[in-house]
Amino acid sequence: MNTDSSCSFWYVMRTTYGRERRAVDYMQRHGARTFFPTKQQKKVTSAGKVILQETGLLPNLFFLYATEEEAKSFAYDNTHLPFLRFYYNQHHDGTKEPLKVSNSEIESLRILSEAHASDILFVPDTVNKFQTGQRVRIIDGAFKGITGIVSRWHGQQRVGLNISGIGTVSTAYVPTAFLEKISE
Repeated sequence: MNTDSSCSFWYVMRTTYGRERRAVDYMQRHGARTFFPTKQQKKVTSAGKVILQETGLLPNLFFLYATEEEAKSFAYDNTHLPFLRFYYNQHHDGTKEPLKVSNSEIESLRILSEAHASDILFVPDTVNKFQTGQRVRIIDGAFKGITGIVSRWHGQQRVGLNISGIGTVSTAYVPTAFLEKISE
């Protein structure tokens, strides 16, 4: 994608604790173009009544169409939007940049959201192509050359080294791109 700061893109924005609607409303009041995909969800009240409730299709996420500077003015507004940040695209070299999505992805999400089907699912895109317990070799980074088993600690992918009779020692976070599967 073009990175010219005068061009507008669809930025993925992240909020905490279901505050998407609050952020979207604030941004729209200040002239921003946003898209908050929603779905209808059945909820049973304490009185046993079933109601339809609108919820975000993508938990804690929505989209902002803006230039980079406009997007930053909202993302870094700790006075009015302290719960708002960019959703970042993490690179394997440790750098990150705000995630942008294409117009065609937004249009497809719009169609999906407007269908108001109750059985739409969101499955997070995980880079976990390695399963917990799978034998791997680290091929890059500070731990290059280590072989062990994939483990998870606080949601982070690590490689565990089983030391016979003593226990297991785990590396720090290891990106998927730094791992290769070892045949059993």
